[in-house]
Amino acid sequence: MKKVLNIGFYAGIVIYLFLVASATLLIRRGGSFRSVNLVPFRQIWEFMSGPNPAISRINLLGNVAMFIPMGI
Repeated sequence: MKKVLNIGFYAGIVIYLFLVASATLLIRRGGSFRSVNLVPFRQIWEFMSGPNPAISRINLLGNVAMFIPMGI
């Protein structure tokens, strides 16, 4: 029974990592791949400097929710 739970746990991690990677890197819009932002906190900084800083809070919460480790 413990072995089945162990395999299920690792399968869940693999599926979770695939979903996170596909949601952040592989989604296609309009027939072409979207650009990837590789500068940490760049988008949040741009939102904070903009006219509506509330959007930056929503973006930050979305990023945190996407990368919360499984099991919390």
